[in-house]
Amino acid sequence: MLSGLVALTASAARPTYRADPDYIIDAWETDDGLPENSATAIVQTPDGYLWFGTFNGLVRFNGVQFTVFNPDNTPQLPDTGIVNLHLDKGGRLWVSTYRGLVIYADGQWRQLTRIKVESGDYARTFAERANGDLLITTFSGKLLEFSDGHLAELPPPPGEKGQGYFGGVDADGHWWAVQHKFIGRWEKDRWVPMMSPPDVLPNAVGFAPARDGGMWLLLGNELRRLRRGTEVARVTLSEPPGGVWSLSEDSQGNVWIATFDQGVCRVTTNGTMVWWSSANGESDHGRCIFEDREKNLWVGT
Repeated sequence: MLSGLVALTASAARPTYRADPDYIIDAWETDDGLPENSATAIVQTPDGYLWFGTFNGLVRFNGVQFTVFNPDNTPQLPDTGIVNLHLDKGGRLWVSTYRGLVIYADGQWRQLTRIKVESGDYARTFAERANGDLLITTFSGKLLEFSDGHLAELPPPPGEKGQGYFGGVDADGHWWAVQHKFIGRWEKDRWVPMMSPPDVLPNAVGFAPARDGGMWLLLGNELRRLRRGTEVARVTLSEPPGGVWSLSEDSQGNVWIATFDQGVCRVTTNGTMVWWSSANGESDHGRCIFEDREKNLWVGT
């Protein structure tokens, strides 16, 4: 089931879910209990609950009801605006808000950082090593490493200053940082370029883990799969997907691209692109795609 999209009129310009018999479509909005019609990030905790970030609070979903957490009932949350979520290997929920980073574990909330809204220092991406170390990238271009209970800022990569990075980790445990002016990894306390970025716009780049332990790299209309820093596969897309917000791979090997200006695109294993956007009654502002344990796909817009 593909949850989070509404089945409306299909567009003749692009193939849409009307031509895709694989999904049953459901949708949830404020009338169903969400505090706001947005979903910025989605994770599933070990107890089975789904957690959604929205611009008006953090939401827990048990399959029937939504429970909203905000500064009024959870003072440790410094802001109602939830930018990103991450569930780490220890079962802790990391919550990035407009005013700081919060961790929820064993029923307890702990604020880790406090920031100013205008700084842009809220988390853009999370990446995690096998040992539980985290790499957190921010929209302002900072890269933070959480290790042994401490948060430290890494030296900036030699990319464009002030532009954020997608973060990642390879099978050997190297941190990666990716943007339109730098693609490389952290080796022996320095950033090492791994390939020269092509001439693409800043928002035409994406990066995400692959389910086989490798990584997906999107550069314009080229979708590449990397393993240990080496390209092992490449798909040329029929068109650039738009302004990239996030990438993810589902259990069938499809790569999902959430864009902030053209909606959500599914790229099949043979490179076919299928769109959900305002052209077929959906939102052009895609944020995230998440596959739960029952293999349902949740799309946040």
